[in-house]
Amino acid sequence: MSVNKFKKHILVVCEDAKNREIVNGFLLHPSIQSRAIQVLPEVGGWRKVVESFEQVHSAEMNRYPNRYVVLILDFDNDLERRQRIQQAIPDHLSDRVAIFGSAGEPEDFSKQRIGTTENVGRGLADDCFDGNRLVWNDDLLCHNLPEIDRVGGTLKTILFD
Repeated sequence: MSVNKFKKHILVVCEDAKNREIVNGFLLHPSIQSRAIQVLPEVGGWRKVVESFEQVHSAEMNRYPNRYVVLILDFDNDLERRQRIQQAIPDHLSDRVAIFGSAGEPEDFSKQRIGTTENVGRGLADDCFDGNRLVWNDDLLCHNLPEIDRVGGTLKTILFD
């Protein structure tokens, strides 16, 4: 489903199919405003997520001031990756771009018996809606908490209001 470019909305760029499964689980929350979010086809690697942002989404965000972009990727146990990616985001757009992902790979959720990627997405949506951090506090996701503190409130008002 496409969004109204002139109202506040979120575009989601996913690294791969497993990350998209997390987002799909998130979108199953009954209170999600489905017209406020659009998940784009996965791009095939975290570097391609960054390239996609730099080559396409950055310019579009300049044209559409109500657009927010969420980048979903694997951190592959490189928790400095977020800071390197943030350097590719122009300062005037940084408040409208969020970077989330598992510390390793999404496949690690089932290995650690947290659940399927879709169930993790559902839990993350519940946390966002309820203002909790039950799933976000997991070892594979807790590195995202500063990002939640930085942009979570804004994204929540777009997704759930």
